[in-house]
Amino acid sequence: MSEAKTTLGNGRRNKRKQALPEQHEQQGDDDGSSISSSSSSSSSSSSSSNALIAGLSGDALTAAIDRARQALKALAPRCDAAPENQDHHARRVLYAELELLRLDYEELLDAQAAQLSDGKSAAAANATLSSSSSSSTSVSAASSASSASSALTSASASASASASAAAATFASDAASAADDDSHEETLPAADSGAVTAAKQRKSTKASTTSTTTTTTTTTGLSSSEDPTMAEFNRLRARLALKPNRSKTPMMALRMFAGVVYIIAFVPLFYLFVPIRPLHILLRKVGIKNNYLPMDLLHRAFAKGLLRVCGVVLRVDGYDHLDCNNPTVAMFNHSSSTDVVALTAACPVAFKFVAKKQLFYVPIIGWALGLIGHIAIDRSNLSKAKLSLEKAVRKIHRWGRSIAISPEGTRSKSGLIAEFKKGPFHLARQVNLPITPIIMTNAFELWPHGQIWTEPGVVDVHFLPRITIEKDDTVTSLSRKVHRSFLHGSLLRPVQGAQILGSTWSNFAALSLFYAVFFFLVSLFLA
Repeated sequence: MSEAKTTLGNGRRNKRKQALPEQHEQQGDDDGSSISSSSSSSSSSSSSSNALIAGLSGDALTAAIDRARQALKALAPRCDAAPENQDHHARRVLYAELELLRLDYEELLDAQAAQLSDGKSAAAANATLSSSSSSSTSVSAASSASSASSALTSASASASASASAAAATFASDAASAADDDSHEETLPAADSGAVTAAKQRKSTKASTTSTTTTTTTTTGLSSSEDPTMAEFNRLRARLALKPNRSKTPMMALRMFAGVVYIIAFVPLFYLFVPIRPLHILLRKVGIKNNYLPMDLLHRAFAKGLLRVCGVVLRVDGYDHLDCNNPTVAMFNHSSSTDVVALTAACPVAFKFVAKKQLFYVPIIGWALGLIGHIAIDRSNLSKAKLSLEKAVRKIHRWGRSIAISPEGTRSKSGLIAEFKKGPFHLARQVNLPITPIIMTNAFELWPHGQIWTEPGVVDVHFLPRITIEKDDTVTSLSRKVHRSFLHGSLLRPVQGAQILGSTWSNFAALSLFYAVFFFLVSLFLA
């Protein structure tokens, strides 16, 4: 009986040994495919990165981050030494250098985080496959042992029907011994599989913890807690432009003239509202957008207001505009003059996206809605999305161009502020080229907190259009526009730039306004 038990046990062990190599081969193939897919995912993530960090990985990426930090340390003394009364253009040059370095640093951190995330995902996938393979191995072994026991029991029963009682007794004993041996072999195999799976999960957890620790050690803290980012933010605040807010008698005269001009002109928009439905018919007879009655009235209003206020526009880059096709224009917003200047300077009749509070201002705000501009509720995400969907409908249905500031509000520092994500979601949704527009000197004339604008020159630069690529994300698109803004803010007026208005013509317009005003007042009093 002991010989029979030994023979049966050896037979089952041999079958199990034959099954194990097949399981390991299958596990090896699965691991290879997992690593291959992880590599392809990592390569696709790397291909979408900026050209500056394309091809960098591992130690090279860490070295690039260290170089960016060293560059910041070298730049910091220059920023700290900049005097508060420094020329604004020189200050913008320094700020642009700082911001371009910050964008590169953020992109390097994102690339490193993506690579670590890919490695973490691959490790988790491999651990899952290993655990699954171990479990399937133990189940297969238990099934093989049970099958062998059943076959032996059946053979013993058949032999007992035709053999002698002694042979039947021996076969029965052998079957019983085999069944006992089967339990002795199967249970440890199942326990071994469970132990293996538990060890694998523990190993996976340790690997995940190690990866997390590496991420924290390599990339530092999150962007909001990273000491390097904190230094960037400190220097950005240090370089804020210092406005020269003035209150002069001439400003008071221009302010009064501007307010009266607005009150007198805005009713014309209400008179033109009934003919807005005629725009559909006018388009059918060949009159294009930008030349419809409301568009012409809007542009005339902006030009007249700038003349009364004494603001001259110097415009270049018209060749970057496409007046026949819709676009998403993005402009820097550092002054209340920006929207009026852009309306007067650009032949494209933009529909502006503005905060809803402006639309509640009596007379003027109501006119904004009647003209067709779009109010956005920045405090309510769902309502903000509805406003952007309205902008999308205007683009698709009427071929209108939308103008929006990615900064979301006026920059109090006079420099390019952080960008919001909404404008870039809009741009990706409509899949139209982005036209970056930079206006300089507007902050110097009408900074945040000043009651009215000073007379002077505002430079308007239409920059090369940015085409949305297939693999562009909201973040990558935002960085493209941000870099374009930074380079555009350093542009000097080019020779041959178009001049809209002049000091003498603006003074003549102001004088004419007061002559007419006092004449009407005298008639009223008489």
